[in-house]
Amino acid sequence: MNHLNSILLEGNLLSDPKVVVTAPLGESWGSMVKFDLANHRVYRSDQGETKDDVLMMGCIAFGDLAEKIMPILKCGMRARVLGRLRCSKWTAKDGSERKSYEIVCQHIEFKRKKRGNKDEEEFSLSDEEKTADKVSESVFFYQYD
Repeated sequence: MNHLNSILLEGNLLSDPKVVVTAPLGESWGSMVKFDLANHRVYRSDQGETKDDVLMMGCIAFGDLAEKIMPILKCGMRARVLGRLRCSKWTAKDGSERKSYEIVCQHIEFKRKKRGNKDEEEFSLSDEEKTADKVSESVFFYQYD
């Protein structure tokens, strides 16, 4: 049985996506783009106070998906990211063990305004390995054996 590792997060981009690494031509992997997504939640505490909770999560996209989103996504845009959670571990200079978590994107949805128009058009981009249909099936329909 395969284990499920899937995360869906919606929020606003904290900065423009940045190309971190590009492979030389002929390599099996392509571009890698990194961006940060901020998810904002407002709730009431037990004492009745209004509280804010902001989650900031790093996101990475590879290959064709990275190349497609690079010229489109901009700081402040609202986006919905579907992917898998990845943990990176390393040892800091002081000898302490560190961890960081990020989302490896498989599917990204976002809206942007048409030029000279108040209407918004919706975009949905997926990694070539998973089409939008397969992504939605794998996330929202899961059977245990």
